[in-house]
Order: sequence, then C-alpha cells, then structure tokens
Amino acid sequence: MKIGSRLSLWRLGDGLVILSEQRRFDQLCERIRSTLMAVDLTAEEVLATLPEVRIRVYAHRYGHYANSK
Repeated sequence: MKIGSRLSLWRLGDGLVILSEQRRFDQLCERIRSTLMAVDLTAEEVLATLPEVRIRVYAHRYGHYANSK
C-alpha cells in the first residue's frame, strides 16, 4: 500500500478491518469468478445479458420521468 492509497473500512464485530481498495476490488473479482464457475456461466454469457438488464434498470430507476409527460 502506498501513501495516499484509497482504503476501505469494514466493521467486523467490535473491530475494524482496513483494506486497500485494490485488494477489495481483487476480492470482489474473485468472488464473482468463483460464483460464475459454480453455476457454469461464462463471462460472455453474462455480458450478453447486459443490454436487457440495462433497459430494466433504467426503466426501474428513471421510468417515472417517462410517465410524467
């Protein structure tokens, strides 16, 4: 870890865990990878769902603007 690095603080019981953001990101990537492997999905299959998911998220988050016209 370098001076000025971004940190993440996690409360664990009565204590704190301090991690660099890069380490946290790496851990998240590993969790995603192992989850995808456990359900036998490839990265390409997940990426193929993005256009549909983007539309649903947009409609959920901003749909009220379309309904107010």
